[in-house]
Amino acid sequence: MSTITNLPLPDLRFENTFMKSLRTYAAESAKTPPQAVPELALRTESEIDLLNEQLDLDEQSQIDQPLPPITPAIVAYAIIKDQILMPLLQGILYSGLILVSKPYLRLVVLQGQKFGSYLATILGVHQFTRPRPYR
Repeated sequence: MSTITNLPLPDLRFENTFMKSLRTYAAESAKTPPQAVPELALRTESEIDLLNEQLDLDEQSQIDQPLPPITPAIVAYAIIKDQILMPLLQGILYSGLILVSKPYLRLVVLQGQKFGSYLATILGVHQFTRPRPYR
């Protein structure tokens, strides 16, 4: 007996996904540039432990901060990128892929028809499919 795995369903509601992308873009715009990580190979165990504690404190301070504000510029950026440019670009690339692959697909169909005819001849099935001449 096979077990059915429960896969999470994607959230297809527009408002929730749009707000999630707005929060992501707002967090990216408010993010400070990352600091250079010191070379860990040249550190002792105690220095690495202190560095890990400092990183934990930095991460906790970032978690405790309030969410950055969502400005009209962020909303415009999200609308232009997610609703206009990305679908347009994906449509152009998909139609280009279809146009490029059309001759190859035509060859695949032709070779499939030839192979099917060859296989029917070998098996003797082609006699059943031919129309009988009138007598």
